[in-house]
Amino acid sequence: MGKIKKPFTDKNNPEYEEYMKARHTILSDFPALKEAFPYETGIKGKIGEYYKKNGTEIKEEYISQTLSSYSRKWKYLEKVIKESHRFDMYGNPTVEVSPEDKIHAQKKLEELSKKTKENKDDN
Repeated sequence: MGKIKKPFTDKNNPEYEEYMKARHTILSDFPALKEAFPYETGIKGKIGEYYKKNGTEIKEEYISQTLSSYSRKWKYLEKVIKESHRFDMYGNPTVEVSPEDKIHAQKKLEELSKKTKENKDDN
């Protein structure tokens, strides 16, 4: 999977307003996503399918960016380590978080910690 571009944080980007509207729609329809519980595998596709069935057009990259705005944060990674299950877009538990996923989240937290320390040392 390629790296997600982040042009949507730039208010001068022509897609900024469209992205922010889509993000608001997604988080209004699925407020459980803001809780940053470990997302079930395939959640992006399920959200896309939900909107397709309801006749709402939301670009896949907007769904990806909205999800990653939570899943790349400390809180999310800590919950992957602590929670026993992954959750669907409604906040219902689905499958168990695998030991491998917990190890991966721990490594990501260590990387974030290292980057944070490096950034503090640079200032």
